[in-house]
Amino acid sequence: MKSLHAAHPIFGETVKLMRLWLARHQFSGHLCQEAIECLVATEFLHPSTSMAPTTTSAAFLRTLQLLVDFNWDEEPLIVDYSLIAGVLTDEEKAKMATNPAAAAANLNAPLTSTRNRK
Repeated sequence: MKSLHAAHPIFGETVKLMRLWLARHQFSGHLCQEAIECLVATEFLHPSTSMAPTTTSAAFLRTLQLLVDFNWDEEPLIVDYSLIAGVLTDEEKAKMATNPAAAAANLNAPLTSTRNRK
């Protein structure tokens, strides 16, 4: 996360804004701090448009749009930090998509899941 903060100074501000928004809408108990950071990081590492956001408000709105548009029931959200911390291969991404818990254990990666996940 430090590399992401260094590359995108508004990353930290966006995480704070997202935490505040979630708390005000009584969602803060549903997402841990790391999950919020991963959601926001997605828009900086793999932006929905061709460029990473340049303002806090743009990053915040794109993250909200991710929450709305992502197909949470059908696939896991894989946050690929390969731009700043090595390379995550297509094979590893496919493995994570089919068996997220086992892949996270093998890659020493955090896994955020729900109790309803099979």
